[in-house]
Amino acid sequence: SRSFRQSVCARLCPRASGLSFSERACRVCACLEPRIAAAADPGNAALYFALGYVHQQQEDWDEALESYQDSEDRMPGLSDVHSRLAYVFYRGDDPDNAIAEARTALSIDPRNAEAHYNLAATYEREHDFDRAVAHYREAVFLRPEIIDPIRNPRSSQSRFLLAVRISLYLETLGGKSLPPGGMEGREVGVLGQH
Repeated sequence: SRSFRQSVCARLCPRASGLSFSERACRVCACLEPRIAAAADPGNAALYFALGYVHQQQEDWDEALESYQDSEDRMPGLSDVHSRLAYVFYRGDDPDNAIAEARTALSIDPRNAEAHYNLAATYEREHDFDRAVAHYREAVFLRPEIIDPIRNPRSSQSRFLLAVRISLYLETLGGKSLPPGGMEGREVGVLGQH
């Protein structure tokens, strides 16, 4: 349950209050050596999640998969774990499992931006562009910084993500698209002077 997860993370890393489960687990990872901690507390799902993150950062995909699955076994029903499993399957070029895990994550928490992003990336790789754009839009809407290549280096790999961000920006200005015919032949002045 949520209160159990919060109490586990609060005990392991008290400065992590107010963060999401995955952010708290990553802070725990920074506070402790996860393998030792997982061995000392084998029932702790957050520690296995943190261990999965360490393996993910090292691009050790088999170990990351095993750790995330261990985390899911110890505490079923965490959207963040399924989202990370989706990413591991995406990296392993297993689109069926990547889509299944991302959909599971979204069935638990429809506002999981990372799950929308992972689903979009998988759809894009599978050439299902309409679904990719829809899920990129939702990911950017939920967490605008997901487009930032410094915070999310994967964002520069998508052909559609920047277009989605521009589209959302234009909608906030009240426009639905660029002017018909583009900007060819138009003189652009300073501060709207033509």
